[in-house]
Amino acid sequence: MGITKAYIGKRIMKDVMNATGVLVLSANTVLTKSHIENLNKHRIESFDLDVVIDPISKIVEEQVRYISDMFGEIRISNQIPILEIKSKLIPKLLPLINQTDFFRTMQNIKVTDDEYLYKHSLGVGIMAATIGKWLQLGDGAVLQLLVSGLLHDVGKMKVPSSILDKPGPLDDYEREVLKKHPIWGYEVIKDTVGISNRISTAVLQHHEREDGSGYPYGLQGDQIDLYSKIISVADIFHALLSDRLHQPSVPSMVVVQHFSQQIYGKLPSPILLTFFKRFFQHLLGKQVLLSDGSIGKVIYLNPYEFLRPLVQQEQAYIDLSKRRDVSLLEVI
Repeated sequence: MGITKAYIGKRIMKDVMNATGVLVLSANTVLTKSHIENLNKHRIESFDLDVVIDPISKIVEEQVRYISDMFGEIRISNQIPILEIKSKLIPKLLPLINQTDFFRTMQNIKVTDDEYLYKHSLGVGIMAATIGKWLQLGDGAVLQLLVSGLLHDVGKMKVPSSILDKPGPLDDYEREVLKKHPIWGYEVIKDTVGISNRISTAVLQHHEREDGSGYPYGLQGDQIDLYSKIISVADIFHALLSDRLHQPSVPSMVVVQHFSQQIYGKLPSPILLTFFKRFFQHLLGKQVLLSDGSIGKVIYLNPYEFLRPLVQQEQAYIDLSKRRDVSLLEVI
């Protein structure tokens, strides 16, 4: 089967050799997408790799299985098990929200397999709660954002699997059915004792956009609840980072570039500005993959162009504000 994308971000402990004894990768390499492709060209199998498994990944995978089972029960019962969510799920996820290494958490919550809906729900919950912390909204709001993110796509349990899992593009009718999932999610959640109106509203409005181009009601600006705006940013960011049915993942720096182009359009400017500020604060000191395939360490952030910092490599420094032919792609 070869090496899958699930190995991206993992560190190998020993040199990897091919069948003829040629060194393919050195010990302590952090695997990137290009590394995975190279390993597969050399017919390296997963059992040939000695990798460090991040403890966070184990927590994530356990909770993704829990969410999968929970959504299956919701599909049958049409009820949200909020007491179980609060007593069993949230305590396991709080350490991920309080994790100081944002990029480590991000690496572990992006989707690289076929569990998109469930891992996406977990990822959006964690990212929305993290953004809430960055906005200094308080512990109560952070917990509500976590639950809102976990449940934001629960309405998809009412979407026929023939549409939800369709391998090809959706037709106009199928797209309209899928676009009803915020309303269906709201209807399931709104009467659940123990879930606030802010959470049900966040689920209902998470596809609304600042300029009125969203759905289901075409709301704009102040008509959209703050929680909904945070969920929308987390939803888009995590979706673009992940492998989806019809869309491959996008490098995180390309996603940020996409967001910067939306700052005065579809997405809420104050939330994006805070997101950018904290995102780049976490970038300082990180190893990054550049568009030319080389690897370096971010040692200085350009205050005028955050996406073009000063990068240190083994034998040189690269000022990306001057080297316009090279750009940041990903944190590794």
